[in-house]
Amino acid sequence: GACLQFEKELWETSYFLPPNLPQELLRPPHVPEALRGDFARLEVKLVLEDCIAMADPQDLFRCQDELVKVLNQDPFDIEAELLCRSLRLAQATDFGRALDLGISICEALQPCHEQFH
Repeated sequence: GACLQFEKELWETSYFLPPNLPQELLRPPHVPEALRGDFARLEVKLVLEDCIAMADPQDLFRCQDELVKVLNQDPFDIEAELLCRSLRLAQATDFGRALDLGISICEALQPCHEQFH
């Protein structure tokens, strides 16, 4: 009866959303700026870890701008050991791009170094 009709309509006309679902539930939630920044930092860390685990630095090279942005915001947010392992992987694969990446990281960390010396 009614349950089968409802299931049929659900299957045919939606992405498994019930009919008459209030529109406010369909809008993306508001994400505070600070939380978006946390997501961006986490994403960069995950890319670094994944590149190391897969022994493939291509995503590392692709996310270079995001990595530098994270380091500019907080130089202590990404562990030095993770940066070193990432650079070693990049260096073993493409020395020229690894050198460019290393210079970008050093430039991002330079203000931090000057602060402590």
